[in-house]
Amino acid sequence: MKNNTKKVFIIGSTGKNNFGDDAICFSLINILRNRFRSKLLLYVYTKNEYFKRNFEEKQNAHVRFVSTFTQIFKAFIKSEFIIIGGGDYVGDFGPFLHIIRTFGLFLSLAILSKMLFKKFIMVNQGFHVSTRFGMAFTRLIITLCYCTSVRDSSSFLLVSKYTCKKSLRGFDTAILLETDYQPRNGKSCQTVKNVGFSITPSFYLDHQKKELLAGAIARDINKILDNIEKINIYFLAFNTDPKEGDLSLINLIRQKLNINMQARIGLILYKHTIAHFLSQFQKLDAIICCKYHSIIFSYLFKKPMIVIGYHPKNIALIIDIDLPKRAFLSFEDILSGKLYEMLLELVNNPKQYEAKLPLYIAKRMAFSSVLNCIKL
Repeated sequence: MKNNTKKVFIIGSTGKNNFGDDAICFSLINILRNRFRSKLLLYVYTKNEYFKRNFEEKQNAHVRFVSTFTQIFKAFIKSEFIIIGGGDYVGDFGPFLHIIRTFGLFLSLAILSKMLFKKFIMVNQGFHVSTRFGMAFTRLIITLCYCTSVRDSSSFLLVSKYTCKKSLRGFDTAILLETDYQPRNGKSCQTVKNVGFSITPSFYLDHQKKELLAGAIARDINKILDNIEKINIYFLAFNTDPKEGDLSLINLIRQKLNINMQARIGLILYKHTIAHFLSQFQKLDAIICCKYHSIIFSYLFKKPMIVIGYHPKNIALIIDIDLPKRAFLSFEDILSGKLYEMLLELVNNPKQYEAKLPLYIAKRMAFSSVLNCIKL
């Protein structure tokens, strides 16, 4: 490797069984490698080895995957750029310990980068703060950054209004994921509609509320399958982590479904291969989205969708992609039985549940914000 090669260390939540985080990192690696080629050596943190298998051997010529403490330390010391590639949402929403852990991690990386004269960059990051405590931490982190780009207009307004550091308007990096699975054109000729259902065990729901939520979802799915014969439901497990993943809530819902409906219920799991998961996702006709990246990929593949606004990041995203207000659903709406009505409407009038923002605009914002942050 030549001495004038720039070294970049990408740090995120890669390799933790979460499709969204892996997709962000995969996209970012491809952008930087294709754009700069031999000018760049990428160090990429990944918790587990499986992530590397998404790349062909020849693609790894300028990529070094690190996971041990020694490897991470060496990568940090050698690199000029330290990049946080998105994923975690920086903010004061959720349990206090989660907030402290997130702020602590970002602040530690920012301070360490500054002390070692590194360029600390946050690419297409999301922010949401509503307290003085959260704003103070956010200001400090952004001040220590070499460059910051944000993935939604809500984050951009927040950073622009309350910090003196100029930020770039971007979009979630996963929207740039290179894939051979292009959206189908024209009307589907199939008679059976396959509807995806993404759900996450939200961290602010206790066991009792999860039971109520699972019961309400199962009730309305039973009702829709009973009334519409030519429809199948596929649960989407974007996060398959044994402890923090989606399967616990998905399995709870499935246990409450009528036995005679089980043949029309499917499960699409992220099994650590990005291309395979996308190929299964692309076959769906419509999506009920709770996970943030279920919205991103529904938008990418031009799928009609209903969005469960369990987190401010979901609400910020659907505003930016200009999804009709009728497509928004809260947890309270689900408990009151509104899911059935909306699901029925989604199947019968899918065009009313499509995002209006042209895809090329989102891709352009994501791509330009990456390149403008990382100027070699």
